[in-house]
Amino acid sequence: MTGNLIRGTSAYAVHLYPDTHRSVIRGNAMLDNGGGVIVAGEGQMASSRNLIERNLIAGSGALGDLSSYWADASAAATWLATTA
Repeated sequence: MTGNLIRGTSAYAVHLYPDTHRSVIRGNAMLDNGGGVIVAGEGQMASSRNLIERNLIAGSGALGDLSSYWADASAAATWLATTA
């Protein structure tokens, strides 16, 4: 997913769950949303190996800019995120 403007949603701008693998989220603007990006899942449905880079994430609400959730720790270190 590249070059998009996502603005004014009440939820996360981008959801990477469940079972999302090897997705690239690059060069997007995510402005004034409830949150920026969430990566999540559990067990066999845990998302992994996703790359989130060079995005502008600003004005996120209570959900925050970058979030993750795994029911167990096995997938917790499977994603990389950098922002512009």
